[in-house]
This record gives sequence, structure tokens and C-alpha cells, in this order.
Amino acid sequence: MIEPGDIATWAAAAVAVVAAGIAGWQTREAHKSRIAAQAQATEAAKSREAAETQARAAEEQVALMRADRDERDAPEFSVSAVDAFTDDANSFAAKVVLRMERGRALRSLTVTATGDYLDKNPLYRFTDASGGVAAGIQLTFDDIRNGREVVFYAQTKDGYVGSTVDLELTCHERDGERTWQRHHACTIIPRPPRTWPTFRPL
Repeated sequence: MIEPGDIATWAAAAVAVVAAGIAGWQTREAHKSRIAAQAQATEAAKSREAAETQARAAEEQVALMRADRDERDAPEFSVSAVDAFTDDANSFAAKVVLRMERGRALRSLTVTATGDYLDKNPLYRFTDASGGVAAGIQLTFDDIRNGREVVFYAQTKDGYVGSTVDLELTCHERDGERTWQRHHACTIIPRPPRTWPTFRPL
């Protein structure tokens, strides 16, 4: 005969088994949820990384296109430096002719020169027919466009013919905000022989 106490014991044991089963099921479900959450977080991180990679690639492409456009629009110059006649330059100097060959029109062009045979403040130009002079370490010219030539002089020390003048050109776009840096190195060549008009006897 089953005692009441045995029934209570069995009932308690059954409840314990059921509770243990439920707890185990809850643990397994929680573990599955954690795995699913981790998988979702991993996928989200991958998606975010892929989006960032695509954004960087797009930015790099835009930068390359902008750099290519800037290079196409950049000004190009031809340069010559000739030993100047002293009566033209009012001193011993090299006459530099800078001509813009292509590129966007410029609001301003600033020229800086260095060289072993150049004076401390070497650059100057005549600003008007009366002999006005602008001089200094650098010179600035306004409104430069294709085909325009600017002429200036680089004051020199003895023995300068055959030496090199390094020109740094800072170019500011006229119809925009872009700036280009250009470098030219030119050798000061001897002056050509001066020719005088020939007069025929009457």
C-alpha cells in the first residue's frame, strides 16, 4: 500500500524533473539566442565594413578624377634665360622670358628664383616705360593666359653665364580657387651678338 508520504515524495520528484527539463530547455534556448545574436552582430559588422570599403573606394575614385582634371587644367610654361645687355637691364643680370603655353587662365603668377650665382634679392622688372622697377625675392604678375609672355631680370654675380636658375611658380586660377605649383630649371645662355643697323652711303 502506497503511503501518502510516498506520493508526496514522488510528486516532488516529478516536479523537480520537470523543472530541470524546463531549466535545461531555457538554457539551450538562451545559448541558441546568444549564437544567433552573435551571428547577426558579425553580419552587421561585415555589412558595415563592406559599406565603408565601398565609400572609401568611391572617395578615392573621385579624388583620382579630380586630380586628373586638375592636371589637365594645369598651366604649362616655356622658359628662357639669356645674359642681358647691361644697358637693357641696368646691371649684370639674366633676362628671363616666361611664356604660358597652355592651361587655365590665371588670376596671378608668383615667381621665386634661386641659384648659386644670384644675388640675395635677385628679381626685378620694369613696371613702366619711365623706368619704374619692382624688385625682391619674388615677383607677382596678374592676368596670365595662354600666349602671354612676362619678362623679368635676375640680378647675378660674376661668372653667372652657364649657371642654372631654378624658378618656382605659384599659379592661382582666375575663375576658381585652385592653385598649382610648377618648377622650371633653366641655364643662362650667352647673349647673342648685338647687331647694329647698317647704313648705306648716299
